[in-house]
Amino acid sequence: MLFPASGARIPLAIDTEPGRLEVVGEATHRFGDVFAGDEAAHAFTLRTVGATPVTIVQAQPSVSTSLGEIEWQRPDSQRWARYTLGETIEPGSLVRLTAQLSTFVAPPSRRGRIIVVAESPVDPARMEDPPAVLTQRFDLVMLATVSLFVRATPSSMVALDPLPHGSGHTEIVAIESTTGQPFGLAEPLDHRIPMPPGLSVRCTPIAPDERGWSSRWMLEFAVGADTPPGRHG
Repeated sequence: MLFPASGARIPLAIDTEPGRLEVVGEATHRFGDVFAGDEAAHAFTLRTVGATPVTIVQAQPSVSTSLGEIEWQRPDSQRWARYTLGETIEPGSLVRLTAQLSTFVAPPSRRGRIIVVAESPVDPARMEDPPAVLTQRFDLVMLATVSLFVRATPSSMVALDPLPHGSGHTEIVAIESTTGQPFGLAEPLDHRIPMPPGLSVRCTPIAPDERGWSSRWMLEFAVGADTPPGRHG
């Protein structure tokens, strides 16, 4: 207390507000239009306010979202250090949380979030057992509209069966860029998945450039007459 000449008591302004996390900027990040497979990563920045330290006890990503690194910066430092859930964060610090939104699976409108839960002692001076704790829960959200870079015609799975043993069959699928940009394909399309005996895929570019890339490709799926009996694919 202060005691001026008048004798009146003036209380000192002492910050005893429990600590909490505040988002610097927006809690929702909008990527806008992206293509399937594009990287959609964002770093959210938070700061601790209040008089007591803060502890992040949970940072849980939702489906279609992955959590990257969490870092923090003390108020008297310019360096970012890796943060481990459960560590105490002193007042006035910054926290940086990196998250990534999956763009590999449509529906076109994608939404992901990180559920953050933080705790802070209400007033350490009370010496309560157990101490009173303020629990804070909020979401960090990412939004995107995902478009396909290529389109296939027909778009459904190519079915080459049933076929009599000893006969052959061929199906053609057209692949084109939705933006008109050229792209490259290689044969075989995926080295990790061996082609069954008698089955083949041939990629043919339409009006390719000097790199062999094109905005339109023809894929020929063929079943040879020598394909052994059974289910293949």
